[in-house]
Amino acid sequence: MKISNSMISCAYEYGIKVYRKEIAGTDARAEVYHQTGMDPGSAGDYINNLQYMLAGQEYKRTMNMAATEYFLIHIGEEFGRQAQQKAAEAVAAHVRYYERIHSYLPSIDKIAQKYK
Repeated sequence: MKISNSMISCAYEYGIKVYRKEIAGTDARAEVYHQTGMDPGSAGDYINNLQYMLAGQEYKRTMNMAATEYFLIHIGEEFGRQAQQKAAEAVAAHVRYYERIHSYLPSIDKIAQKYK
């Protein structure tokens, strides 16, 4: 299934609610599925990746380019440039992780460097 822009924005919205402890992760995943039809596993991955990005930590699950950039842009808008840079570091760490286990992700790395 192709991840649409509406799925990305909904996953971000519910990921922020999880971050703010307004909703449990499992409930957020279910809401994203019910509202957009996004696979629950993918919804959970996107929501979890956002948590790692906000914490500046490496994440393991892949996310498409559109979602990566959307998340970084909106983190900057909501939390400021410093949080955006921290999130970009998490994306760069994901790129290094993925390169070790599979292959280099040049397009994702380019997005990370753009926001560092």
